Amino acid sequence: RDGFVVFNATYRLAPKHTYPSAVDDLRDALAWLKVSANKYEIDINKISGWGYSAGAHLLLLVGLNPEANLKALVCGGTPADFSVWKSSPLVKGFMGCTYEENAALWNEASPVNQVQAASPPVFMYHGEWDFIVEIAQMQKMAQALESKNRPVETLRIPRMEHFGVYLFNRAWVDAGIKFIREKIN
Repeated sequence: RDGFVVFNATYRLAPKHTYPSAVDDLRDALAWLKVSANKYEIDINKISGWGYSAGAHLLLLVGLNPEANLKALVCGGTPADFSVWKSSPLVKGFMGCTYEENAALWNEASPVNQVQAASPPVFMYHGEWDFIVEIAQMQKMAQALESKNRPVETLRIPRMEHFGVYLFNRAWVDAGIKFIREKIN
């Protein structure tokens, strides 16, 4: 109803499929979208991405690369720096190894380390009471983007936790739509 064509990409899940399987799946979905653009009347020069939590993490890993040619990224509740969760069983399951076994791989899988000089603009939103993915993750990602002079906007959602932001707050949807509209026009 906001005038966008929307596709939802699925990806293989950990721990059965470890990094970079899910990232590869998202790259494949984006490639399919571009090949199928005429069929669905999509302007490939206006493709943007939107993800939340794990989806935002994957979107950043794919979309920060200028070769993906995404115009804007909207990310919420984003795990951006895996190095702060060295003992997390969830991150270990996703990575297929411990931080000590392969710190370089963990750093590669952290979007804060993937910002490039030509990465697209990013809008991030995060619940202030998020204790699953702490709001410091949004701040770290914003700093990484700013360090490369990339456009970034952030929105702190007051009194909301990780799932509440996703399920019960429309402010981030409206702000994300506004951000994408500004970047594609």
